[in-house]
Amino acid sequence: MTAKELIERMVWAESTRRLLNLFVTTVFCVEAHEISALSVLWVIKCGHGIERIGNIAGGAQ
Repeated sequence: MTAKELIERMVWAESTRRLLNLFVTTVFCVEAHEISALSVLWVIKCGHGIERIGNIAGGAQ
C-alpha cells in the first residue's frame, strides 16, 4: 500500500489530504504514490509525530 492509498482511505477532509501529501513531499522528496505507507508511518513514529518532525529547526529538510 502506498502513502497515497493510505491517505485516500483514512482521511475524509480534502484540506487534510493536501497537508499530508505536502508533508510526504517535503520530508521524503517523493510524491505520496511513490513511497510505501509503512515507510511513512515508521518515520512518523520514530520522529515522535508529524508536528515534531516539521517543527525541528534544521530537521527533516
